[in-house]
Amino acid sequence: VNAADDEECDDDSDLRLNILERARTCFSRCMILNPPEGCLEDCDAYMQTIEDELFGDEECEEDGGGDFYEDDDADALEDHIKEHFGEFPSVYRELSAPDIYVDICVIPPTDKRRYYTLVTFGMGSRAMDIPEQYADQPSRIELIMRLPPEWKVGESAEEWNWPLIVLKNLGRLPVSCDSWLGRSHTVDNRETFAENTRLSATILLDPDWLPEEARVCALPSGESVEFFEVVPIYREEMIYKVDNSAAELLEKLGGAAFNRIVDIDRPSAVPQDYTPEQGGFWDAMLDRACVHAASIRKKGLAADEMNALSH
Repeated sequence: VNAADDEECDDDSDLRLNILERARTCFSRCMILNPPEGCLEDCDAYMQTIEDELFGDEECEEDGGGDFYEDDDADALEDHIKEHFGEFPSVYRELSAPDIYVDICVIPPTDKRRYYTLVTFGMGSRAMDIPEQYADQPSRIELIMRLPPEWKVGESAEEWNWPLIVLKNLGRLPVSCDSWLGRSHTVDNRETFAENTRLSATILLDPDWLPEEARVCALPSGESVEFFEVVPIYREEMIYKVDNSAAELLEKLGGAAFNRIVDIDRPSAVPQDYTPEQGGFWDAMLDRACVHAASIRKKGLAADEMNALSH
């Protein structure tokens, strides 16, 4: 903050912002390394000062940006995460958002849990529009991803940073695509997450390694938020799941013995040249104009139905 207040920054708001962002990144990296308690308290105080400078007291309102939890609901969710997942000395916050804010809480490894736990905080602030036939799916969710203890969380290089990007993109997907995410859903990234891995898709699973009470958070507003675990998978595994079922893919992955902590080099459970059976996968992937034409009619859009053919 002192550097940002230097005379060189008086007439250069971009330079000031850059210095504050760099400081915020450095302190975030320090805070996820499990420093001594006294050091952590100092880091937390400095981080608060930096974020006050960056965001002000009303960070979510100043930019006219997206939705976030009401204070009481946010407090309840924070307490739930701390109780069931662990303390999170570092949070990757969003500077602005056009729809919803999706922050990422980083829980460092412990002697009991030898992995990093990333938890989204904000995705569930807006309820998803769940189709009637899937009424058993929760309308408000947050996402979890687990990383090995040697993972360099906070590094900006693609090989280390992609899990944060994946979680933020998934957290915003239901809003940006007017869609929803639920149990056993797969999402294709269309390319590998980084150059050092073939992982290129994700599947959402129940975090069955957690006790039942940890998987759902009741909010003071009367709503509830359910947690799903995001597990990166290979493209051929995604195709197999769509062509068969999530249960059959999990069985191939090893069932209950499958280690869901991210492993960029794990063997694929499905042959890389897997070819889907006739129907199944291709029926799910085929884009039909009649579906989009019906959507135009249903929504009363001022568009010719011929537009459905160019979707």
